[in-house]
Amino acid sequence: MVFKSGDNENTFIVIVATNRVEALDYALLRPGRFNYVVNILLPDLKAQKAILELFAKGKNIADAASRKKRKRNYCY
Repeated sequence: MVFKSGDNENTFIVIVATNRVEALDYALLRPGRFNYVVNILLPDLKAQKAILELFAKGKNIADAASRKKRKRNYCY
């Protein structure tokens, strides 16, 4: 949500994040409250592998452990 008072010095940007939209109060979801809604889906197994490889770079993690972790954390 962006509030403007007429000059650029008083511009506020509010970012709201939740994984339970259904739990939000309806007053927050009324039209005009938020200009944009961005849905971010869970990564698939291929993306999870890429994420793990990125963060495991330079660390000694076996492929089998990496696969087990992806499978166990599929729902994040």
